[in-house]
Amino acid sequence: MADVELQPASDLSDEDVAALFTASYEGYLVPFAVDAAAVRSLTETCDLDRAASVIAVRDGERVGLANLGLRGREAWVGGVGVVPTERRRGTGSRLMQALHENARSHGVERVWLEVIVENSGAIALYEQLGYEHVRELEVWSLAGAAGGEANETDAAEAHAWIREHRVEREPWQRDDASLGWIIAAIGISLAAVGAVLIWVRSRMKSG
Repeated sequence: MADVELQPASDLSDEDVAALFTASYEGYLVPFAVDAAAVRSLTETCDLDRAASVIAVRDGERVGLANLGLRGREAWVGGVGVVPTERRRGTGSRLMQALHENARSHGVERVWLEVIVENSGAIALYEQLGYEHVRELEVWSLAGAAGGEANETDAAEAHAWIREHRVEREPWQRDDASLGWIIAAIGISLAAVGAVLIWVRSRMKSG
């Protein structure tokens, strides 16, 4: 059996990325499925660089992917996974190492990611790759006021309030750059899934 090959994700259409993304997260702790529209939205709002993102191919079949967001000297891992038949073969580690190489080539000094606390296998991999725990992040989804609709507010005003009251660095998906894209595109406030995450980071080193 041939070794796994790594290719840039820019070779794939949005539909192909969505299909591989969904297949790579089969059996994940949180039900997960994306379509082409979700891929386009994630790519735009989180500044995913498709040429710097990577897919894994074995025997002509796509078996994994890793997405990389780039903003200046910082980067973000916007999802990494492999299909069930490819797991525990080192493919996830190879994808991550390829992301690091691509990040370094863009002058990145630090890479961020989030991982659900129950995902012990992923946490072990990230620690092995040099990531360190920064803080725990609780993400909530609210159902709205009891017996009525949630109050609406201007998205730009809400964003200004967040900037004024911010006490810690925001996750990549909700920092000023991401919110600017979201507000410009649809003009609504912040949605999120309910989960507890660990935020980790790694300083990039040359060589």
